[in-house]
Amino acid sequence: MDRLRVGRSAKLKPVGAVPAIERWSVIPQMAYHLTTQFGAMERNPTPERMAAVIDGIDPNDEEHPDVSLTHEPEWCIGVFASGLVTFENLEEGEPMHMRGLSRNEILDLWQKLARGEIDALRALPWKPGYGGAAAE
Repeated sequence: MDRLRVGRSAKLKPVGAVPAIERWSVIPQMAYHLTTQFGAMERNPTPERMAAVIDGIDPNDEEHPDVSLTHEPEWCIGVFASGLVTFENLEEGEPMHMRGLSRNEILDLWQKLARGEIDALRALPWKPGYGGAAAE
């Protein structure tokens, strides 16, 4: 087989055993997922769902103190009932944190992460480390 058709105009041509992609008809979207306070994972939640999960954090639940949003390259923003917000790459480490953010500021951070705006997030005034105990 010397050509494979994908969509109307994208073509794949074999180069050895691996086809080279000349053009995509659809650009793949990076995925992200939300982890709720009780550990349920939801893929690509809407901003409304993100806001509901942030609002639903129960400060009296010491066993489940946080929620998080994780982008495919393993960047994660965790939000704790104590007001602690963490940002880190789960594979590489180097955690950072902030405190005292409003619900809207946290939602803005999550939306930036969902869009893959890692450089914009890294440019914010994070402090190094996890910021102490999550239940402070």
